[in-house]
Amino acid sequence: MPAPVGTDVSAITPDRGALNYFSFITLATVGYGDITPTTPLTRTLAWIEAITGQFYLAVIVAGLVGFKVTQAGKE
Repeated sequence: MPAPVGTDVSAITPDRGALNYFSFITLATVGYGDITPTTPLTRTLAWIEAITGQFYLAVIVAGLVGFKVTQAGKE
């Protein structure tokens, strides 16, 4: 959730649930509707996490497909 106008953003301490939610929404690449990265650092970390999450998913799927192909070749 965005900070109210005129609020010192550095003084806000988000709870662990909000951080987990933000991370899940970033990794799922769903998009933000209620939480927005406000500083350049958090925006950079958000896109890095989104790209890393997609690469991680691609590597896991490729490993599972490769495993299935090698198992099918042994039968």
